[in-house]
Amino acid sequence: MSLQMGSYFFQYRFRRINTARVKILLVLLALNLLLMLVFTMLIQWVMSTEVRRDADNRLAVAVQTLPMLLPPDYLHRAMAGAAVSSAEYLSIAERLNQYCQIAGIRYLYVFRLVDGHVSYMLDSAPPAELAADRYGHYQIKYQDDEGLVMAALLDGKARKGTVSNAYGKFYKLWAMPIKSRSGVDKGRHQFAGQP
Repeated sequence: MSLQMGSYFFQYRFRRINTARVKILLVLLALNLLLMLVFTMLIQWVMSTEVRRDADNRLAVAVQTLPMLLPPDYLHRAMAGAAVSSAEYLSIAERLNQYCQIAGIRYLYVFRLVDGHVSYMLDSAPPAELAADRYGHYQIKYQDDEGLVMAALLDGKARKGTVSNAYGKFYKLWAMPIKSRSGVDKGRHQFAGQP
């Protein structure tokens, strides 16, 4: 008798699940789950886009501000290939690193194109890297495996991408032309970047 009652119970429950009201509720539940998934993906996309835009804006401001942070004649002397003392270079690098920390940027560089290769004009390495001698020394040759830096220097256009070099792999590098204090565009000769 209990087996027969169990059979009737399941048939009754199955018929209740098979009713129009339950079907509508299941469709609404599935639709609600689908909308939640789409909404979550949309919010994630918007947030990641905003984070990238914020990083781009911070770097653009830092690059435009860079000439104002340097001694008045530094960029002119560096672009002319004039000698810069190690003490002056390290002092400027430390100040630039402090600015990067305030601006929320990991590194800021200045490069120039010299005889077909890229050279450091300035590196904002943190104190630990300066002490370990793991930074871009003045006028030392710079090489990135992807050629992104060279391409940015050749055409003077802002670039984004992944760069591998002697110091590691950097997942985001924004190469942008900078202007001197006088407003003269030095885009084909120098650029800075990396939040």
